[in-house]
Amino acid sequence: PFIHPSLNDVRIYKEQENLNFDPAKFHDYYSRNEWKDKDGKPVKNWKNKARLVWHKPEEQKEDKPKKKFIDYA
Repeated sequence: PFIHPSLNDVRIYKEQENLNFDPAKFHDYYSRNEWKDKDGKPVKNWKNKARLVWHKPEEQKEDKPKKKFIDYA
């Protein structure tokens, strides 16, 4: 049987897997929809939904090197 994760479970999973999504929005969305996806099908594996549907790797914050200030004066 599917056990609904708590918001804390989702937060912990996000951090452990270094995923980029909002755990509160994820949890709220599926809680409001009784843990069914957009097609009305029951969520069987919430971790897969988080990783494959909600995680947006292209939006991850990257540690970009800071530009050096050069004073030509």
